[in-house]
Amino acid sequence: MTVIQNLKLVIQNSIESGRSVFHARASAVLALISIGMFLSPARAHAQRENLVPNGSFERTVTFRDLFDGVDEKNRVMVFPTEGGDEVYREGLYPDRPLFACSPCFADVNGDGLNDLVVASPSGWLFIYYNKGKKGSPRFPEGGQFVKTWLGRVPRIQVVDFDGDGRKDILFGTKDGQVYLLPQSNHPGPDGFISAPGKPRFCWPNQLQPGYDLKPLRAGNEILSVGNYSAPFYGNFRTEIKPDLLLGEGQYSANAVRIYLNSGSATHPKFGEIQNKDWFYLAFGDGREQLTPTLYDWNGDGKLDLLYGDYDGRINLCLNKRTKDSRLDVIEPLEFTRCITSAGRESFGRLSAFFPCDWNEDGIPDLLIGTTSGLVQIALGQGSRSDPKLGATNNVMSENTRKDRKAPSGWDYDFVFADYSNSCFIPESASAEEEPDLVLPPNSPGDNKRALKFQYLLDYPGYTKAPKFLGGGFIEGGRSLRTKLGTVTRGKTYELSFWYRGNSMKIGVEVEMTEKFPPRENRPDIPYPFNETMTATPAWKKYSKKIKIPGIKDNKLSSAPLRFYFVGTGAAYLDDIRFVELGP
Repeated sequence: MTVIQNLKLVIQNSIESGRSVFHARASAVLALISIGMFLSPARAHAQRENLVPNGSFERTVTFRDLFDGVDEKNRVMVFPTEGGDEVYREGLYPDRPLFACSPCFADVNGDGLNDLVVASPSGWLFIYYNKGKKGSPRFPEGGQFVKTWLGRVPRIQVVDFDGDGRKDILFGTKDGQVYLLPQSNHPGPDGFISAPGKPRFCWPNQLQPGYDLKPLRAGNEILSVGNYSAPFYGNFRTEIKPDLLLGEGQYSANAVRIYLNSGSATHPKFGEIQNKDWFYLAFGDGREQLTPTLYDWNGDGKLDLLYGDYDGRINLCLNKRTKDSRLDVIEPLEFTRCITSAGRESFGRLSAFFPCDWNEDGIPDLLIGTTSGLVQIALGQGSRSDPKLGATNNVMSENTRKDRKAPSGWDYDFVFADYSNSCFIPESASAEEEPDLVLPPNSPGDNKRALKFQYLLDYPGYTKAPKFLGGGFIEGGRSLRTKLGTVTRGKTYELSFWYRGNSMKIGVEVEMTEKFPPRENRPDIPYPFNETMTATPAWKKYSKKIKIPGIKDNKLSSAPLRFYFVGTGAAYLDDIRFVELGP
């Protein structure tokens, strides 16, 4: 009789003899111990605990593929943020709120129909081309991805800033500055980039050649309001020459500024002297995170000021200027009231909005961007001189990208792009979902999945080389990471995995840190390990023995495992293991 058969008999006899399930399990454990005595050394080694959670990528979660800007219910929806952007509120306490997506409604391609443009708070931009008719917009093709990045929390306006007849993207970012993404004569979303797949923007302190979109200037200084700027370019004083409005995103003393255009409609120019070149158009009166727009709300022919705030209110300041008002001096507008929708005064904390005539009935409507990533529309009712907004409804489109399966237990920043931006999804792929997938040689029967990493939409973006802890470099670096189970000082471990791919480099890093009790008052000691390899079409096995230094039997409290991916092709990983070999 085999050991396995003996184990089954032990369990069966335990149950039939009336013993409890607990005793049956205890007997089974004893039998398992007996099995271990008969295992060969090789089999015993194979059963050692793998400290990499889900290293075979068999366990999955659903990843909502929003790179078409539409969710599985055909609602317009872009990637939301994850609360990683810090805001200081009055009283100097920090907050990490969710920011809303920023929508706009304007004719991007010059066909006479207004298109929907939405900026994700994570920095992505989508254009939904209108295929309907005047007064009845339709967006059946989903969102077209613009292959550039706009920084964190962009607030956009679609406007012909340089007077060449083509709509541009004016945007402010978390860094408080204002940028212009001009549209060239190339058709479609590629009209906003300088070359296929080549972005135009990266953070000012990380500028790289080719990605140096210049911020607007006020005189000799970069135009900035500290953080979270919200620009709007429009004709407040005169129909001939637009001026620049700028909402401040600081705290307590927030205001809406107006920078007078001392240039022309085709070559705007702004100065830096307060009360000469720029003025306060409205005081926030304690409101924070102000986002201004101009729109004739009451139908008197003058553009009024509307601005959003931190608490989701949309504040209205009616324009009281007359034909005798001086053009070179601006008096602050007084707060009139809050805009409401079906009796609701707040549209959701940090919501973004754009006033427009969505259905072209002459009564103002309101386009709303939400912190969930959804875009909604509130249609105007009442009269032109006294508009009232109905309830908000989701803007619909067509979902063109299927959701994916991503590995559970692994973390990745798929939209946070301070050091590197790109479209990618780390996918847990199977042969059923990808018929050409071949698993590593001699894979066990329960191995049905592997990690697939590939940049989407032909957009690898720009990459800034991150440093490994040991000082090595890998050019680029979108990463996939997890945290190892507890490892012990003085022990030897083996790190192994299978990899393959094309036009892709893979970096692996184990960030080991020895920590000491507070009473010892000793700094943490890092023990870095990193290597880089180039993927080839055939599967290769990587294996490395790692001796854990440090004080013997002192357990490691922090040991993230990371994989970096760089290139334009695809890479696969499978069966990642980190096991103890002994002293």
